[in-house]
Amino acid sequence: MTPDETERMPGELRQNVLTGRWVAVAPDRGERPVEGTGTRRDAAGTSDPGSCPFCPGNESALPSITTETPSANGSEWSVRVVPNRYPAFTDTPEESDAEEDAPRRRGRGTTLALGSDVPLVFAEPMAATGKQEVIIETPHHGRDLTDMEVAELEGVVEAYHQRFSAVSEDGEAARVILFRNRGESAGNSLAHPHAQLIATTTIPPEVRVREIRMMGYHGDSGRCLLCSLPNVERAWDRRVVLEDEHFMAVVPFAAEGPYELWIIPRRHQAEFGEAEPEERKALARMLGEVLRRYRERAGDPDYNLMLHSGPRSRSGSRALHWFIQLRPRIGHLAGFEMATGIHINPSSPEADAATLRGESPPEKAAT
Repeated sequence: MTPDETERMPGELRQNVLTGRWVAVAPDRGERPVEGTGTRRDAAGTSDPGSCPFCPGNESALPSITTETPSANGSEWSVRVVPNRYPAFTDTPEESDAEEDAPRRRGRGTTLALGSDVPLVFAEPMAATGKQEVIIETPHHGRDLTDMEVAELEGVVEAYHQRFSAVSEDGEAARVILFRNRGESAGNSLAHPHAQLIATTTIPPEVRVREIRMMGYHGDSGRCLLCSLPNVERAWDRRVVLEDEHFMAVVPFAAEGPYELWIIPRRHQAEFGEAEPEERKALARMLGEVLRRYRERAGDPDYNLMLHSGPRSRSGSRALHWFIQLRPRIGHLAGFEMATGIHINPSSPEADAATLRGESPPEKAAT
């Protein structure tokens, strides 16, 4: 451990008393390296692999290596997992009897749901405890998922599954969030292709709302909400972009922005750990095809990829159903959206699906 790591401040969760919304205050995140304008165009040479901590040969810049997958030729690794050097959520701190540390111990030993209807002691912060990892998807600095062969994508999805499953086994983990930020406008600070995984010891508000709605629908109807969508949602067929034996890629009815996509397993499964090997291979193929269509049909936008999954403790649940959300970062979040929480989508979900299917002219490349 380097000297600067020993002095880092653990993050805090603070609640806005007016809205009930939660904020993770993590000052050390401001110290992380950020590459300049144009990082999403890394393949064109806009960043320096020589100084990239994720490139082979720069291992001294990593805090440690959690695990890595050997490449097919055995000469190097294909996927590598490392701890996040600048985490917002950190491992559970040591117990302290000091009175001033009481707020930071709040929630330990229980699974606390962070909702606007769950008040805590006024103005007291809570420790942002958890685990944060980086999944380095390739040793090649400019090789994005869209550029990968199917076998490479299968290795990436397998790494996602392995780390999600391993971290989910930790008794401290209430929820495990796997996500990928592609491009500067999506919040990516390093160009080298990578995803991230955060395990929280609390249930985040948006996760809680999603699970409550799924469980409520199941309680009322006896059916899974996502499994029911093709039969109950208007214009479903017009919004399907791709489908195969294992997955459907569909533009959601209330897409929050242009070209948003959900990749939904056909077989009911509550959490990502339930995905079978053949399903994981099919997911890799569909993910690669969806991203190629983003490049060829939607102007190659920056995007966020988010895995929404039930927890390991709810494996086998008939109410919950995992899925992947892809949200291109087209346009900007403006005052109305921030003031109301209502997104304004300037594009028709049905028209976006037609474009991604190749039935309408493609968008120009994003600039």
